[in-house]
Amino acid sequence: MAAAAMARSGQGLAGAAGARSGAPRLGLGGGRAAAGWSRPEPGGEVQYCAELVRKRDYEGFLCSLLLPVESRTSAFALRAFNVELAQAVKRHNLTKMWFMKIIDEREKNLDDRAYRNIQELEKYAENTQTALLYLTLETLGVRDVHADHAASHIGKAQGIVTCLRATPYHCTRQKVFLPMDICILHGVSQEDFIRGKQEKNVRDVIYDIASQAHIHLEHARSFSKKVPVKAYPAFFCTVALDDYLCNVRKVDFNIFHPSLQRKSTLLPLHLYIRSWKKTY
Repeated sequence: MAAAAMARSGQGLAGAAGARSGAPRLGLGGGRAAAGWSRPEPGGEVQYCAELVRKRDYEGFLCSLLLPVESRTSAFALRAFNVELAQAVKRHNLTKMWFMKIIDEREKNLDDRAYRNIQELEKYAENTQTALLYLTLETLGVRDVHADHAASHIGKAQGIVTCLRATPYHCTRQKVFLPMDICILHGVSQEDFIRGKQEKNVRDVIYDIASQAHIHLEHARSFSKKVPVKAYPAFFCTVALDDYLCNVRKVDFNIFHPSLQRKSTLLPLHLYIRSWKKTY
């Protein structure tokens, strides 16, 4: 993690997006208020992206209007992402290396195969979820080795939990990404998960994987007193991770239990309490 902190203190990625104002609206609605956030109306995400591109990349906006309907929405989303990313990079001097790690790891993951072992899953999580946490810390102005260490463990926990939560969905599409070494250890095949089996050995696989996520969270908290309080908001994702791990334990690690697929109505309250207590 010391190496990570040193890398993040180096040269950031430079970039900027050109801005244009006073252009005709071409039938699109007004912009969104800058302060706060509210749930967009149906179709509002497309409207927001299109309006952002119209304001910041007018030529790209006009060209996108001429694309086939089935491609236009994606084009607006990509151009809006480009604009927002350029602004964030310039404002916070974000480190290029973390973006490259995310992109490279996502590209490697396109082959849709199961992780060979828990370490391979953790590596994927480190290069995606943890890299995103490093970037979030940079937007908070935090460059600290202890915060990096916490981010490493929390990112791994988040990657593991994400893999667990997505398992029922992937199984409906005849795919299983759970670490093969743990499945083999308990004599469980991918077909067992695809069929939705709930025998003890299947639940033992989930227990082992969930336990690894819990261990990472405990490690991240073991040195919380050394982590700058300014970094805590980046780590509030642990609330949702705790919530899922608690719920999967309540159903005896039955990954297919319907309660695990429901959103937690108390999550906003738990997030507020964690924020108020200044803990992660």
